[in-house]
Amino acid sequence: MKVISLNLENGKHLDRHINFLHESNADVYCFQEVIASQIDDYKQELGIDEFFFVPLAIKYFPEHLHTQEGDPEEWGVLIMSRHKIICQQVHHIAGIGEHLPTYAYDEQDSMNWALQTIMTEIDGQELTIGNFHFPKSGLRGDVEVTEYQNECLRRLLDALKPYNDIILCGDLNSPRGLPIFDTLATVYRDNIPGHYTTSIDVALHKNGAKDPKGLGRQMIDCLFTTKHYTAKEVELINGVSDHLAVQAVLEKH
Repeated sequence: MKVISLNLENGKHLDRHINFLHESNADVYCFQEVIASQIDDYKQELGIDEFFFVPLAIKYFPEHLHTQEGDPEEWGVLIMSRHKIICQQVHHIAGIGEHLPTYAYDEQDSMNWALQTIMTEIDGQELTIGNFHFPKSGLRGDVEVTEYQNECLRRLLDALKPYNDIILCGDLNSPRGLPIFDTLATVYRDNIPGHYTTSIDVALHKNGAKDPKGLGRQMIDCLFTTKHYTAKEVELINGVSDHLAVQAVLEKH
């Protein structure tokens, strides 16, 4: 099974990554920072009808993101599958449940951060895939890990306990080498090869020119699995968004 995980940065790079996603012909796509009104574009371009979208907040977007200035949009995480979704679940790890808050960059604790999971079947094997977007740490670089992040991690681990086998993708917003990422890596297998030091595309990130060295140490996107899976051909692809795309072939055994 081929899986791709990518932070879409609010659909800002649609023209950059749509050809890559189409040509990759992955079985499952896990996306973060998705604008709900663009889901139909991805369905059409990728030829996929099976999807599961979980809104995390309401965001207001400018015209350059293909909306009218000030338009409210549902913003969240999305799994798309070329195979039938047998079941789907959402586990809120923060926020206030069904009520959608308005996104505020400086108020990470206002968000409905969540883990979404699907089960699908490929070649007679049932596979579980999880996708999530985690809150940021110190917004100005003065805090490595916040207590709010630690609490969200505890809730994420609790939500994951019922899943005996899972492929887990997402944007952790906390790099490998710090406690959030490394705690997950003690429970699950970290399948991102060690020679990758960042999952940020410095050339496309809004802060790339200001802090290329710092962004070069931000391995914040993840591909974790339980022991039931072997990850092969793991690559990070640049030029598609402000994050690198994580691409891999997973075999269940």
